[in-house]
Amino acid sequence: SEGKVIGTRDFYEIPRDANGNYYTIPGMAGTYQEMNNPLAMMSIPAAKNWSHKFVPKFSIDLQLWDNLKYHFTYSADLSFWGTDSYVASKYYLSGNNKQTHTSASKSSSKGINWQVENTLTYDKTIGKHSFAVVLGQSAMKNKSDYLGGSRWNLVNVNKPSIDYATGNYV
Repeated sequence: SEGKVIGTRDFYEIPRDANGNYYTIPGMAGTYQEMNNPLAMMSIPAAKNWSHKFVPKFSIDLQLWDNLKYHFTYSADLSFWGTDSYVASKYYLSGNNKQTHTSASKSSSKGINWQVENTLTYDKTIGKHSFAVVLGQSAMKNKSDYLGGSRWNLVNVNKPSIDYATGNYV
């Protein structure tokens, strides 16, 4: 049920337990500050997070001549992640934890990191002496993208989606 929180001009949904008891009794705006009832916080829908990761690696070693070796390595890290969240009703838990409107939001990110390495190694032993020469090259690149959006005022709280929101502030 809605109630007016003292010190504010808005009406908020004040979360209740299964028996109808308030989790938090709001006082003057912000009385509780960071102190929120954890059971009340758990009654608010949580964001749904997702992620996918693919980490391929390929390497090859070639013996080119008696003492000359070539080594090639390619590795990558492809990541995809995002979140979906919504606020189905206005609520007040404390001065720092409240929602003044319903909303829906969605975000999606991707990251690609790859690395290539090439090395030539030459080993030679002459009598009691041995020496080695290593010549190498490495290249790496990172790239990431983010796309996110949100809208206020859900038309139907049973369909919490950006598509079912007006976007207007009421």
